Amino acid sequence: MIQKFLILSESPEIRSDPLQKDKSIAEIELQLPIDAHDELQALIQEIRYLNSEGKSAEKIWNKFYRMIMPYVAAEKDRILVSKNIVSK
Repeated sequence: MIQKFLILSESPEIRSDPLQKDKSIAEIELQLPIDAHDELQALIQEIRYLNSEGKSAEKIWNKFYRMIMPYVAAEKDRILVSKNIVSK
């Protein structure tokens, strides 16, 4: 398992270290297996691509939130993530 920090903004980012400067941006600590990290990076690239094309990335965001849910370290962050999952 590797420790990563997910920065939630219009364009999500996975970092090795937490953001210390701007606490207004949601930051979630994740404990990820390496294969899940690679899958998350692929979803982030897809979200960025769809955003740059002006297309809706809602389905990809939902898949993204569902995927990170088991790896969220803190309970308060799990609540934040679960609120963002659209049940369909």
